[in-house]
Amino acid sequence: MNCTVSGEGERPENFDRTEKISRKEHVCCECGEVIPVKSAYVLIKGKWDGEFETYKMCVICDEISTVLTDGVTYGYLWDEIREQLLPDLGFACIQSLSIPAKEKIISAWREWKLFPVEVGGITLEAPDTQLNEA
Repeated sequence: MNCTVSGEGERPENFDRTEKISRKEHVCCECGEVIPVKSAYVLIKGKWDGEFETYKMCVICDEISTVLTDGVTYGYLWDEIREQLLPDLGFACIQSLSIPAKEKIISAWREWKLFPVEVGGITLEAPDTQLNEA
């Protein structure tokens, strides 16, 4: 079982990752959840394909990204996890994560496993969630 998610994007020419405390609300570039005021988050700045970009990531998504990826393209963590990790998810892949990170992965797995469902010719989609959808 492979527990590493591989990104398909280019590596940045320049890159800076800084842990910060928010002075205002931000939105996580990965899960779409609000990063509240006075909360820790990770600020990523870099130059990809000649363009400077900035990303703000909640600490849970940062932990998941650090443990489970080899450097996915920012903004696509959950898409990559759904495609590459969830189909064969096992405890060995998530055992080193914190409890909140495990809960986030397990919640994504449940949503991935259960939806969409077809009932009587009608397709039921997953309830609206905080995770980004591509």
